[in-house]
Amino acid sequence: MYRVGILGGGQLGRMLIQAAIDLDLKVYVLDSAPDSPCAGIAHRFVVGSVREADTVERLAA
Repeated sequence: MYRVGILGGGQLGRMLIQAAIDLDLKVYVLDSAPDSPCAGIAHRFVVGSVREADTVERLAA
């Protein structure tokens, strides 16, 4: 199974997740807002800044 990481969990990311589910992809999202549109449907959701390398690495791990 393939995994896709998204930096930013807005509406466009939510639409991407909805399409990725049909393709059997797992989607991991990083966003600073815990209530972003992707929070409820991402396979993995990490709260943090996209500007912090440690947080981005945590998403990729």
